[in-house]
Amino acid sequence: PQIIDNDTGLLRLDQRVSERDQLFLRYSFLSQRVDAFQLVAGQNPDTTTKSHQPRATWVRQWSPGRVSEFTFAFDRLGSLLIPEPNAVGPLVSTSNALRSLGPDGNIPIDRAPNTFAPAGQLRQTGGAHALTTGFEVRRLQMNGRETDVHRGFLSFSNDFGRDAITNLRMGTPTGGLISIGEVHRGFRNWAMKFYAADTLRVGSALTLDLWVLYNPITSPVEVNGLNRIPYPCDCNNVAPRTGVASSLPGRTGVLRGAYGMHYGAIFRV
Repeated sequence: PQIIDNDTGLLRLDQRVSERDQLFLRYSFLSQRVDAFQLVAGQNPDTTTKSHQPRATWVRQWSPGRVSEFTFAFDRLGSLLIPEPNAVGPLVSTSNALRSLGPDGNIPIDRAPNTFAPAGQLRQTGGAHALTTGFEVRRLQMNGRETDVHRGFLSFSNDFGRDAITNLRMGTPTGGLISIGEVHRGFRNWAMKFYAADTLRVGSALTLDLWVLYNPITSPVEVNGLNRIPYPCDCNNVAPRTGVASSLPGRTGVLRGAYGMHYGAIFRV
């Protein structure tokens, strides 16, 4: 059987500081341990996860039609994947003649990504327009230990005039791999968003949304100079977006449509 043990906590404070100002504070915590099920002994790793998410938001009502919001967020997600106690030392493969023994070769994995994220937004409504402008700046940190073959890898195949299972029984592998050296890495980069939008009401039946988003992402840098990422900056991500909503005659419903450009993230591997 698989056993999942969770502890969660949440603290929240909503405070009206003045007639125009509100302050929202929030902190959530998650601790999870997974004692994984094993169809084959030692096949699945056990996992420990710890998550911290503090937030602070200030909202100001400058006028009846103008509101600003500023938030600072911090996310930390620590995860540790380790072989369960009955796992064999190295990963053992028999060219699919038998199910491989042990978890994947990259286990154990120890990761601790951090994200610092200030963000702000200003909304102005009046007449037929609802204008929005804002930004979000993320400082991304990835710290951890991960390789292809921490514990080693032994491959038994049809070789030496024998089949793979016989070579396994005799202890004569065809090949082996293991990772050596310093495997700890710490990557740092920035991901930013700057946007402006207008929600325009055309008459009583038609609404248009017009957006433009700029989303530059800098190249990750390894803090000890152990890796070099071969591009300078992904800084040409300009994304127009538009949407339309129109009320149809009578009770026939609402017609909606949208178009947008989206850019994929650069994954911190």
